[in-house]
Amino acid sequence: VGSVAYAFTSLPIPSEYYFQGAGGNKATCTAQGFFIQVGTVACYTNVSLAAYYFFVIKKGWSETRLKKVSLWFFVCPILVGMVFAFAGIP
Repeated sequence: VGSVAYAFTSLPIPSEYYFQGAGGNKATCTAQGFFIQVGTVACYTNVSLAAYYFFVIKKGWSETRLKKVSLWFFVCPILVGMVFAFAGIP
C-alpha cells in the first residue's frame, strides 16, 4: 500500500505549491500521506518479528511464555501504524 502511494510521487501535491509534477489538491495529498503511513505497518511488523526471534533464539523463551505476549507482537505494529496514519488527517 505504501509503495503504491510512493509511486504517485509528486502528482497528488496541490498545484498551488508550484512543485514540478504537482496536479492534485489537498484531499489527494492527504490521501497519499495516509497510505504512505499505512505502509509503515510492515516496518513495525518486521520489528515485532525480529523481537519474537530474539526471545525464542537468544533468550530461549518457551512457547507458553510467548503465547502471553504474542498478541502484542501482532497488535502493536498495526495500532502504532494506524495511529500515525490517522494523526495526519486534519
